[in-house]
Amino acid sequence: MMKRGLIYFIVQFVCIGLILLDAGLLSNYSIGVSFQAIGVIVAGLAIVEMQKSILNITPEPRKNATLITSGIYKYIRHPMYLSILCFLFPLVMNKLNYTVWVYIILTSCLLLKLNYEEAFLIKKFPNYELYKKSSKKLIPFIY
Repeated sequence: MMKRGLIYFIVQFVCIGLILLDAGLLSNYSIGVSFQAIGVIVAGLAIVEMQKSILNITPEPRKNATLITSGIYKYIRHPMYLSILCFLFPLVMNKLNYTVWVYIILTSCLLLKLNYEEAFLIKKFPNYELYKKSSKKLIPFIY
């Protein structure tokens, strides 16, 4: 039987692929491109910080993982998920077809995945609960 984290990963990338195949790579509107730029910047900031740890594509932390709480992670605990949602949202709005449903599935999957991931992080890192109190889950200053 497949691990739950792997299922989330597969659903996430199938949804991303479907949206990109249908809608292309760049928004047709400058406001959309701005959202996409925010997504790229957030991803870049997260990648810079993740160099301190070992990248993992599934939500289960690796045995020798370290908790990153600096840089963008000081404000949000899941910036890569935010970057995906920011980048793809304008593409979905360009088309307003079945990709809206795919985006809803993707968003739901990412929310389930990050909650699943946080359960592991709480067990692995004794100071994770304290970190949760000083940061937001997905959207800076809001959620």
